[in-house]
Amino acid sequence: MKQLGPIENRLEASLKFDAINGDSYERSVVASQIREAILEIRKLRKEIIKEATDESYPRDWRKERKMDDAYSSIPETCAHIGMVAKYLGIIEHQLLVRECEHDFSKKHPPESDIFDIYTPKLKGTTYGSDKYKRYLTEMKPALDHHYANNRHHPEHHENGINDMNLIDLVEMFCDWMAATKRHADGDIIKSIEINGERFGISEQLKSILRNTVEVLEDTNPHIVSSQHDYREWRHKNSDFHPNE
Repeated sequence: MKQLGPIENRLEASLKFDAINGDSYERSVVASQIREAILEIRKLRKEIIKEATDESYPRDWRKERKMDDAYSSIPETCAHIGMVAKYLGIIEHQLLVRECEHDFSKKHPPESDIFDIYTPKLKGTTYGSDKYKRYLTEMKPALDHHYANNRHHPEHHENGINDMNLIDLVEMFCDWMAATKRHADGDIIKSIEINGERFGISEQLKSILRNTVEVLEDTNPHIVSSQHDYREWRHKNSDFHPNE
């Protein structure tokens, strides 16, 4: 549908991490783009549901098959699809907010001062190694503040993973995936095992996380295609970011 064009443009704008993680003005621009996209998606979703649940649709369906008196499950199916779309829309909205706000506390004291010192050091360590754990101990003031203000970390919750919701888990796993790219020997499968023991994650959830790795890998053809489309969009919309 042609209406999706401006929606996709605004949502793709949210992928510009350099803008999201920039100053307050840049961040407000991205937030505005996201809000507009969400409103348009909701409006379009209502139009689609209204069209799909129109009584003339199942009546025409029966007429074509000469089944005027037959029961049609289509209206109930369409209503169910609309309800699923509603809940997916809520999750979509929450994930967009998380995307915009992820780790924003790291850009300000007391976190930024300590991360300025230890980020280069952590980059040269192996995740879960004794040196890595020692650095985390030395970073405790910053980490305590970070965990207290970011619910995608199990440490934020009194009962760890058990107190997290699905949105928290999605952001947490994306965080783990991105963190492996900061280490020369980063390995997401190994990270899942280490964190599984660290946070008491069940075998079932670990299996789900492992199954999700392929979906997020850079070699996934859907991601490669999306990145190509994004680069084209970014080239055409280079005036979005004042520094480009």
